[in-house]
Amino acid sequence: MLQGRPGDSRGLTWWGGASGIVTSLRPNTDQRDVVAGGGCVPTTRPAMPCSDQLGPMQRRMMASRSSHPGGVNVVRCDGSVAQIPGTVDGQVWEALGSARGGEVASTMN
Repeated sequence: MLQGRPGDSRGLTWWGGASGIVTSLRPNTDQRDVVAGGGCVPTTRPAMPCSDQLGPMQRRMMASRSSHPGGVNVVRCDGSVAQIPGTVDGQVWEALGSARGGEVASTMN
């Protein structure tokens, strides 16, 4: 995961709330991250839009972001590593982030 900048709490592995991503936001999306309990520094290079102001009915959510061309690198729970293209289908990306459907990741990328 691409870490934030000074004063930006995203990607800090020692802070549990900032060390994860949601798969409801596609990799390297233009949609903004929503950070609660910490600061964020929106940047255009690389594109990391964000807000640290939670509105009504809004939850903390941070997208997977990367400077790698073509996609984001992920580590799976079994320890394997893969690059997921930024063009991944939204339903496939969400399924990769959940164990609820019983999907097998090797058949989806």
